[in-house]
Amino acid sequence: MLIAGPLTARRGPRAPTTVGGACGALGAVIATFAQSPEVLAVGAVLTGSAGGWVWAPYSDIVTRLVPGQQRPRTLAIITTGTSSGLVALGGLAVLAAAGSWRLVWVGVALAAVVAAALNLRLVPRTRPGPHPEGRHGVSSLARALRLPAAYSVVYFAVVVICFTYSAEVLDDGDLPAAAVAALYATIGVTGVLAVTTGALVQRPGSLRVAALCLVTVAAASALLRPAGDSPVATAASACVFGAGYMTGSAVLAVWTAELVPDRASAAFTGCLVVGAVARSRRRPSPAR
Repeated sequence: MLIAGPLTARRGPRAPTTVGGACGALGAVIATFAQSPEVLAVGAVLTGSAGGWVWAPYSDIVTRLVPGQQRPRTLAIITTGTSSGLVALGGLAVLAAAGSWRLVWVGVALAAVVAAALNLRLVPRTRPGPHPEGRHGVSSLARALRLPAAYSVVYFAVVVICFTYSAEVLDDGDLPAAAVAALYATIGVTGVLAVTTGALVQRPGSLRVAALCLVTVAAASALLRPAGDSPVATAASACVFGAGYMTGSAVLAVWTAELVPDRASAAFTGCLVVGAVARSRRRPSPAR
């Protein structure tokens, strides 16, 4: 993700998205044919890096090519695309359980190739944006992003806690093995509601929508404990979490682009890095 910024400044925002597609496809192919844990790890890391290459640069692409009033909606749709990935992941998990785990990587490789081809076909080349103005540019960017950066820290922390807590609840319960795949698919399906983020922020504003997302994700975590071994209650928690989780990431993309439209990619990347670093330093302690 950190390398995507300099590459965008040098070659334009389509360059890192192209690299991301290549990393996703190549990494998945390596993992598919891996014969050792080390090779599998290389493929998994390379595939995982695709999101870092692709996600933030699309903020620059949207702010340059899409009219102002349509940008929030477009950014929300792009970010919500992760929901389809979660649904596909649930389906691939079922295939892996019925056959081989390598089928999951085959599916990921095919999806990455399709995404890379669509990126090259549909995203036009754009010139590199203006270079940052040294320390003054960085300081002004930091001042403009104080609120979304703080939100990113809290959002990442709450999401990690929810994922960790839900994993513990599922491990302690008597739910069937297929429940995990079904929950991922449920989160993806309900996460599609995040496409409305662009319209939502035009009324109460990005700050209030972001706060609502935090409350929603926290409420989903609170629902897990009384859920116990109930598939219905667990599914309800997943539905609430999917809506809050996906809208929470979409509002961050919309918010940063609103505040710094001329450096949307750098703004979004900065907030994501701040949130990720804070998350790594404050990992939840294991339950006793």
